[in-house]
Amino acid sequence: MHGAYGIPLRFMKGWNWENTWAVWTVVSMMLLPLFAAAISVHGLGAAYLQTSLGAFVLMGVFGALWGAGVLMIGISFPLVG
Repeated sequence: MHGAYGIPLRFMKGWNWENTWAVWTVVSMMLLPLFAAAISVHGLGAAYLQTSLGAFVLMGVFGALWGAGVLMIGISFPLVG
């Protein structure tokens, strides 16, 4: 998926990159995973209820670190060309 991050930037030249990344983030990191999990995991709600708070905190921390990395690669595209 990292190679696909630059695709929306080609087709949205009239948008600021922040707006493009906001739409890309909501769709690819929030809506699509929730949809995929809902249709592929039977008893998803029960699985979430059985997960410890510590696991959710670690998931949030690592997700934030991954998001920072994605932000940095997004900033690099206009710089590289």
